[in-house]
Amino acid sequence: MYVSRRTIFTLITVTLLIGISYFSIIAVHLSQSGKWVYRRMTADYHDSGLSRVPSYGTPGGNDPMGTISAKSQQDQIINLRTNVTTTLQNVTDLSDRYPPLPRPKIHQLPDNLKNLVIMYYIVPKCGSRTFFYLMGKLKEMNPNIADVLALTSAEEESREDRTKQVTKFVAEARKPAFLYVDTHFVKIKYPKNILYISVIRDPMSRFLSQYSFHNFGDNFTAPADDPNWLKNKRATLDDCVKQEKQICSGRWLGRGIHSRFCGTGVVCYQTCPKNYKQGKRNLVQKYNVVGMLEEFEDFLLVLERLVPAIFDGILDLYRHPSTKEFMSKVKTAGKVTPNQETLAKVRSYLQRDYEFYEVAKNKFYQLKNKLGLNTTSGS
Repeated sequence: MYVSRRTIFTLITVTLLIGISYFSIIAVHLSQSGKWVYRRMTADYHDSGLSRVPSYGTPGGNDPMGTISAKSQQDQIINLRTNVTTTLQNVTDLSDRYPPLPRPKIHQLPDNLKNLVIMYYIVPKCGSRTFFYLMGKLKEMNPNIADVLALTSAEEESREDRTKQVTKFVAEARKPAFLYVDTHFVKIKYPKNILYISVIRDPMSRFLSQYSFHNFGDNFTAPADDPNWLKNKRATLDDCVKQEKQICSGRWLGRGIHSRFCGTGVVCYQTCPKNYKQGKRNLVQKYNVVGMLEEFEDFLLVLERLVPAIFDGILDLYRHPSTKEFMSKVKTAGKVTPNQETLAKVRSYLQRDYEFYEVAKNKFYQLKNKLGLNTTSGS
């Protein structure tokens, strides 16, 4: 049977139109059901530990709240300043059942701090959302803090672009600035007045928290939709470790905490001794304060002592009941209970992280002693 070219073309066109229409219906349904929107809103949250806080990225890039202009990075950062404050005000209910927030003492800002940039390089599941929340609230009451911003999409960029992005992020922030940065360590050449800080925790505790978070989520979000985690979600941690699945393998866990301090070189994304050595070198030589989550109050107290014009009052704010409410909302919804064999195997994978943790702890204790803080105040 002969079929003309026009007929064939018509059939193909009709088929394509039907397919496009069908896909559009599915897209509208998913969007209305919140699934697509939710993934966009939570993409940075799973990577960085921030919930519903818009990221600063390249024009037309990641925009989880749909509020950042794509015209220019300058437009993005201006809108971000507004949205960070709005977000922090909305994530927790500061109703009349709470006493007023404690007001910090306002110090005169020394001339040598007027160009200060505080680079907070986060380690996931080490209290980063709580600390960012505290700084957002502190900014509302302390005129010495000009900017509190979050860079949460840098880890998605190439290593070269990541360094450029962090450098531009620092350059465009109003000073004094507190910058939440979710990427490996990037040393900033200018301005010279930079305070590098971070918080870490017991490596086993951090891994169990991260595994639980990606499987159970918390009160802000559902479990992660990262494909590396999705394919392992139905497995228990015991099975995950026993079968040596990617997220429970020595190759994956062997790059843990210390890799974040290593930098953006190729070696920093490999499981090898050079990764650990460079991370330790940066910890000792570059970072000013690296606190322990287990001693979070001491970390805040150290910051108050070092830079009172910026951090004074943050410990009282942390102890306020509204902060405790916020912390309950970002607490992981479930816990895994692995057997002793699993714990022993995971700990062997985390050997370098434990060595790094001890170096960081000793440095933190030396700093506390220097400041006259010889006891642990609790967390």
